[in-house]
Amino acid sequence: MKVWHNSGKNTACFANAGVQDVDLPNAVKVSSGNNRIRFVVGGDIYTLDKWATKVDVEGQNKKLTRLRIF
Repeated sequence: MKVWHNSGKNTACFANAGVQDVDLPNAVKVSSGNNRIRFVVGGDIYTLDKWATKVDVEGQNKKLTRLRIF
């Protein structure tokens, strides 16, 4: 999976199954790649199937704090 954060200026990639607490501020895009994932952004929980993308079209720039790769 890949996360665009710091208003899209930086990226972070994760590949191994499991749960991880993270601190990725101003997350603007999350792509699952070939993984099924669940993540927490601004206290809201999202689940994506393989090859899906979630984009912050509202410009809320919330922090991604937790992710799980299945």
